Amino acid sequence: MSSAVTNSTNGTDLTSTLTAQGDIVYRDGSGLAKLGAGTSGQFLKTQGTGANPIWANNTAGVIQTVRYGTGSGWQQSMSGTSFTQINNGATDFDVTITPSSASNSILIFGMINLQNHDSSNNYGGSIRVVRSISGGSTTNDFAVGNSHGSRPRGTFWTSTQAAGYEPVHTFTLCDKSHNTTSAITYKLEAILHGNHTATFNYHPNHGDGNNGYKSQAFSTIMAQELGHTIADA
Repeated sequence: MSSAVTNSTNGTDLTSTLTAQGDIVYRDGSGLAKLGAGTSGQFLKTQGTGANPIWANNTAGVIQTVRYGTGSGWQQSMSGTSFTQINNGATDFDVTITPSSASNSILIFGMINLQNHDSSNNYGGSIRVVRSISGGSTTNDFAVGNSHGSRPRGTFWTSTQAAGYEPVHTFTLCDKSHNTTSAITYKLEAILHGNHTATFNYHPNHGDGNNGYKSQAFSTIMAQELGHTIADA
């Protein structure tokens, strides 16, 4: 038995077949063969009778999750002429994910705590999620729904109070049309309606005064790559 596994006359010399850590041995169509170690995160996949096993990537469920979040408060002055990237003066409120497959869906969700504030007026506004691939121009065409007036698809209405509570807005979108394995950045933008100029307050510390009562809520935007395409009901 000892010689049967150590010489080519009486058996197969596995010490010369399995040469690296992680190698495994299997039988192909003619004899024993080696399957070298795969890459980190892969799993061993059978292809059924009459086929060799392979290493495969995970293609089901949640493939990856990326997140940006902040709990600090800041203010940002905006006018109502165009949508403006939300940022705290140093960091944009966005998240970047690189899909492993161009056909996988990307789920974008999160929440932001903000109030449109002006010392004497209440102005309505909107927030939206937009997409940029490889640093290119932004689009919100992936969002479901129809545009309405100055509020395009994927836009969420935000109320405002000169002295009140700023609302916590939650959002969930599914991008099924990115068709890329390049880096995708999903950004949160805001607009003040009516060509006005006012200040957006983002989850500042609780207090009262000119800005009214303010809650303090964590704001976050997340993106998940799903190992399948989501079908519309």
